[in-house]
Amino acid sequence: MTPDVAHDLSRSARVFSAVVWPIVAPACGGGELVPVEAVSGTDLAWRLDALAGIDAWQTREDGAMRGIASRVQWMRPDQTPWDTFTIRFERASGSATEFAKRLYAIGHPEQGWLYPALTVQAYVGMEDERLLSWAAVHTRDLYTRAQVLMRQGIGTLPCYDARRGYGQQCTTNAAFLALAWWWLAQQDCRIVTGGPERTSS
Repeated sequence: MTPDVAHDLSRSARVFSAVVWPIVAPACGGGELVPVEAVSGTDLAWRLDALAGIDAWQTREDGAMRGIASRVQWMRPDQTPWDTFTIRFERASGSATEFAKRLYAIGHPEQGWLYPALTVQAYVGMEDERLLSWAAVHTRDLYTRAQVLMRQGIGTLPCYDARRGYGQQCTTNAAFLALAWWWLAQQDCRIVTGGPERTSS
């Protein structure tokens, strides 16, 4: 990536590309990361993110290529990484959420709708941009496990509890399902977790 391109990327995309990916890549099959922002026009980049949930492309010299959903969560010095994936399943506006979009694409493979093959979450220091922890999971596994919980019904889905490993979190305009990495690992998800100097699956 050229310096000019790196300068133009959002902070999250830049840090994911420069700080997170070099550490995560070996556990995800290696290759080069190409941020959507770096290669797509503004409208196409927005569509890939908002409609397909793809933030970057992973490419390899053997010809393989797949989409990745990435999220960088900024942590203050006094905070400890939560080590969860969060999925928005309800908006106050009533518009479609990533939960609905991903499940539709996953559930209708014959229609060929795009969705990211991998979802990567990273917790990064807000001040020093140091990678604190990360996890990568197959998107299909993440959303199918989430779907099982959601079938309980929103009214019976408990609030998130770190000891339980799952539950809902609400803001003023949206509701999210939070899933702890350790809980997903117990559900036979294809997930790998780690930090700057450790990797476990």
